[in-house]
Amino acid sequence: MTRNASRPPGRRLSRVRLRLAGVFALTFGVALATVAALSLGWLLRESTQRLDDRLMALTASVARGIRLEKREYPDSGLRAVANDVQREWVVGPDSWLVLAANDSVVASTADSAHLQRVLRRRPTATRLTAPADLIQEDDDLRMVIRYEAAADGLPAFTLVGLGSTEGIERDTELLLLALAIATPLIALLSLASGYLLSRWALRPADALGRAIDALGPAAPSARLPITEPADEIDELAARFNALLDRLAASQAQNRNFVREAAHQIRTPLTLVRGEAEYALQAATTDAGVLQATLGRIERASRQMQRRVDELLLLAEAEAGARLEQRLPVELDTLVVDGVDLFRARAAQLDRSLAYGTLEPASVLGDEALLREALLELLENACRHGRAGTPITVSVRRSAGWVELRVDSRRPSTENNPSLRSTGLGQRIVTWIAEAHDGRFMIRHEVTEDYAAVLTLPETSNIP
Repeated sequence: MTRNASRPPGRRLSRVRLRLAGVFALTFGVALATVAALSLGWLLRESTQRLDDRLMALTASVARGIRLEKREYPDSGLRAVANDVQREWVVGPDSWLVLAANDSVVASTADSAHLQRVLRRRPTATRLTAPADLIQEDDDLRMVIRYEAAADGLPAFTLVGLGSTEGIERDTELLLLALAIATPLIALLSLASGYLLSRWALRPADALGRAIDALGPAAPSARLPITEPADEIDELAARFNALLDRLAASQAQNRNFVREAAHQIRTPLTLVRGEAEYALQAATTDAGVLQATLGRIERASRQMQRRVDELLLLAEAEAGARLEQRLPVELDTLVVDGVDLFRARAAQLDRSLAYGTLEPASVLGDEALLREALLELLENACRHGRAGTPITVSVRRSAGWVELRVDSRRPSTENNPSLRSTGLGQRIVTWIAEAHDGRFMIRHEVTEDYAAVLTLPETSNIP
């Protein structure tokens, strides 16, 4: 069972909508991951900075307490005042310790494990010339080291503030776990919502499809609607309308061609049929009468053959055919041969042919087509030219161009408007000129001088 090719196949899932939803989900996921990474980095930096600030404030408070105790008890040593501060200190989440110049512990609120880790780092090894803070990190422990120079009867000592980073790490792990759980769910939700939203986004495309289905032979001039301002769908509709315009023009061209072909062949075909019917009805055996009848039939058939050849050539021209091969053609020699070949035809039409200026000239092109153009011009001049005036053929060169000119005399277009129309032969000559990168024009003056001019690029002027 074959599927109807004129209708799209039925589908449960739209691939276009799936692609749009996939792109939407991917974009949303990348944006979410970027925001999560930036937020996580910001949270870690801010939490660490707050811990450092808290430890700096802690060491500064301990140092201030030691100085105050020393002023209150000037005879006490560093260990005594530091222990007094330790006894009065309210225990919090952070701890501190005081080290003498020889790295011995003077006072401390830290547990033994943290104390041993601090002593292994030897924080007093780095001596500063002024009170300052030095931040160090040891696994899950963060230390702020503050050096206090000797002053107010106290020797130099070092304060170390200790804070655990376990809370920061725990919060970070919880955030990562939440993101790991939420990200797939958000991706699936964005994929589903993107698929549903894409249906709304593709409504203009569905409307365009329905409008295309409504087009048909019953309404050949119908076109797709275009809204303003135009979007991508409207641009597609405009291109489709342009395609329909080209198809309509092609159909009209085909109809005109068929009509013109019938018109061109009807006259000689009617003549052949009439002569044959007359000869059959007369039932004569006179050889002279039969020979005259056959002669008229032969001339009509040659005319019909020529019209068929012209129509085929015109069909190629209107189909946009181009020259496949170009060879040098001596245009002056071609004119001499063509005029000699056409003298008998001119004599039948009671016309005479003459040469004007014949300059040696060469062009690149198709010799058969150029000969056909010359014969068309001669045929046109013999048919419409005034009797008793010669038809002059000339070849002239001018600034890299070659001009093939056929001059005759005929009634003015002011008295004969029908002469302004472009006949079958002139259309063929125009196409031949354009195919050779040249031009064709008619010059019809009020003085009844008529000139058909075919201008072609000379061989030396062709790039």
